[in-house]
Amino acid sequence: MRFKIINEISQKQANYIKHQGEQHFQFWAKFAKDDEKNYHPLIWHMLDSAAVAKTLWEDLLSTAFKQSLSDKFKFPIDELGKLLAFWISLHDIGKASPEFQKKNTFLKNILEANGFDFPKLNTKVEGFHGTGTALILRRIFPHEMPGAPPKFLFDLASTLGGHHGEFPSDNLLTKYDSEKFHMGGSAWQAIQDTIFFE
Repeated sequence: MRFKIINEISQKQANYIKHQGEQHFQFWAKFAKDDEKNYHPLIWHMLDSAAVAKTLWEDLLSTAFKQSLSDKFKFPIDELGKLLAFWISLHDIGKASPEFQKKNTFLKNILEANGFDFPKLNTKVEGFHGTGTALILRRIFPHEMPGAPPKFLFDLASTLGGHHGEFPSDNLLTKYDSEKFHMGGSAWQAIQDTIFFE
């Protein structure tokens, strides 16, 4: 299974290498502490996560378990596996925000030169990039899944935002919903949309 995951990730990344000059590749998910230029693009990290989720769905979960989920969601098993892999890939979309991206000074300077603002804060931000994930997905999901119950969409956004085990509360999300340090302004929201649809 290890080689299947590596192969899946490699195939996805090969498709993106030719587009590496595009703006959304300037957003990082991880970087070497001793070299900020040595970073793993956020879009690749999200693809890595989707590939692992897809492989786990295909190779580890029992057919009975997948069928029970398929029945509940009213989706064919294969389609549900793809949907879950996509949702799981979104867990770190909150990293496409000023609060997270400011941690790499080298890339922050590039982003600022390209029109991305980094609001100054006088107080410590509660939560972390998971809060950003929940806020971004609460903004995008209702437009992309208009027939789904709003509570389900908000709960899904909060679940993905809580991927480190710290689930952002509704009070926290309401408090930060219009703040720019988690969501960013229009340039940030445009790139979040691009990454979501990529």
